[in-house]
Amino acid sequence: MERRTNLDYLIKVAILGAIAGAIMMMKLKIPIFPFFLSLDFSDIPAVVGALVFGPVAGVLIQGVKIITNLLFQGSFTFGVGELANFISGISFIIPLALIYKKISTPKGVLLGGLIGALSMTFVMCVSNYFFFIPLYAKAYGVDIQYFVDVAAALPFWGKYIHDLKDMILINFVPFNMIKGLSIMAITLLSYKFIIPPLQRMQRR
Repeated sequence: MERRTNLDYLIKVAILGAIAGAIMMMKLKIPIFPFFLSLDFSDIPAVVGALVFGPVAGVLIQGVKIITNLLFQGSFTFGVGELANFISGISFIIPLALIYKKISTPKGVLLGGLIGALSMTFVMCVSNYFFFIPLYAKAYGVDIQYFVDVAAALPFWGKYIHDLKDMILINFVPFNMIKGLSIMAITLLSYKFIIPPLQRMQRR
């Protein structure tokens, strides 16, 4: 019985991960952000999995998502973008899932989503400043200033960007907050149609 339960769990994780991988291929460009920041909603299946099965499932779904995307689309960023997407996703999902475990209501999703958005923003700002942007620059054979110049040429707040720190604060902070809050909003809007029914199926 336990073996069948584990197999059922893995199948559901794999299905949600494959769905997330397909969604990851549909990226949305926002003109006020540089080309290397694209919005996608591939974290939503992982959020659903994390709320129904727990945070570990959310992390596993993120992993399956990345593998699925690499298999079908390959990488245009030498794997750097995919790694950043994975870190971004789990930094949002883990706080959300842990809070929802304590407050298993839409209020828990709201609180967890807000904290998850802040967590993702902090983690991605720090990791991009110290790791991902330098790694992108090395992979593409360009100087870090190239990315700063791209951001500085954009409308609205481009004129305020002069170095990497400016780019992180002016581009990455609002981008990640928008992404996190958008995922939270979609999850809340669809909550009663998806989460409780899946939870009831899981308890059978």
